[in-house]
Formats: sequence, structure tokens, C-alpha cells
Amino acid sequence: MPFKLVMLPPQTDVYRGWGDALAREIPDIEVVVAESGAQAALMAPTEILARQHLATLRRLAAPARIEIGLLTGREKGKARASMLASLTSGLTPIVVGTPALLP
Repeated sequence: MPFKLVMLPPQTDVYRGWGDALAREIPDIEVVVAESGAQAALMAPTEILARQHLATLRRLAAPARIEIGLLTGREKGKARASMLASLTSGLTPIVVGTPALLP
């Protein structure tokens, strides 16, 4: 996935229309957001933070029925391959993870 990386300081616009809502939900956040066409990735420094961000984003995205995936170092084997295939095919438009997102 060729992503354009964007470093964001705490409490700034995270990703277009989601920024204000996400900043309210997750104060003092410092993450890397990447976008590629119709896909986006949010990378947190730890698995705990990635899972917290995932829970918040899923709650915010639920009304729009947007699929949000998770990719951390814990996902291995078939689970990792399945998520990578879903991202590659475009079925999962947003992924939250740790540096495991990087090739």
C-alpha cells in the first residue's frame, strides 16, 4: 500500500472531517495518518493505543457502516494475511495499527 505519510501534532485535525470528533474523543493524540486514494491508515505507537483508537473510530464510523481494520504485531499468520488481502483489495478503507503497518 503506497501511503502518503502525514505527521500530526496532538489535538489537530486528524483526517479531513473526522479531526474535530476524533480530537474530542482522544485528547492529546499524536499519531501518523496516511492516505492513499479511498483508503487511510492511522498508526499509533503501541498496541494498546491502537486498540483504543480502533474502538473510538468504529463507534464514530458505525452509522456510516465503514469497515475499520486492525493490524498490529499480534496479528500473525492467516489473520494478518486476511487483513492485508482486505486492504490490498480495497474492502477495508481504514486501518488502525502500530508500526506493524509499515512494510
